[in-house]
Amino acid sequence: MPVRIFEFPIDKEHAKKHNELVGDRRRLQVSSLILTIILGVAAYFAYVKGASVFWVSVLCVLAAVSGVVMVWIPTAIGSIDKTFKKSPLVPAIVADTRESGMTLLALVDLSKKPDESTKWALVARDVHDIPGLRKVIGQKVPCVAVTGSEKLGGGHDYWDLATPMPIAWGTTDRTVIAEARRTIPTIEWDTLGKLRTRLKEVREQRNDVLLLEEKDLMV
Repeated sequence: MPVRIFEFPIDKEHAKKHNELVGDRRRLQVSSLILTIILGVAAYFAYVKGASVFWVSVLCVLAAVSGVVMVWIPTAIGSIDKTFKKSPLVPAIVADTRESGMTLLALVDLSKKPDESTKWALVARDVHDIPGLRKVIGQKVPCVAVTGSEKLGGGHDYWDLATPMPIAWGTTDRTVIAEARRTIPTIEWDTLGKLRTRLKEVREQRNDVLLLEEKDLMV
């Protein structure tokens, strides 16, 4: 199935304020910064206290790696507007709600070569807020799927990491969001709606990604 890209003007200020992937990226960077500082201080005190060259070197290398990761994170994740523009449009629904937010369940093709084959999966993500959305079970939420690999290079012909990113995190224009919803085929919305009962299975999987078989799609 060809990659379905949905192009729309990104409201960058709105995205910075509401897009929770931005917050995820910041938290990762802060964590890497803290780890780098801790390892750097540990290496300094190990050197001052006369620890072996081996252990001082190990701590220095780990601090350097942590620092590189901190710088690499924005490049790896990419800018939010570019992520919207290169990621495929997918259906997601509100599968569960709670006082502090909701859980989205998305139907995503994880294939690295979608023009040649498909690898369907259910993907879950907890979110705090989606502007303009009624927090109702089954509510349709057009998203883009941000995919990646857990291991460098990956060992499969499909992505093993994915998270839905709502179109409403990138724009306040309700007509754009409605158009995105209409662009997704009805059969995908219907299939996802019928698979909502499998949310618990998805949450039990590593990375909240449940691979589907052909029979799962024939609902």
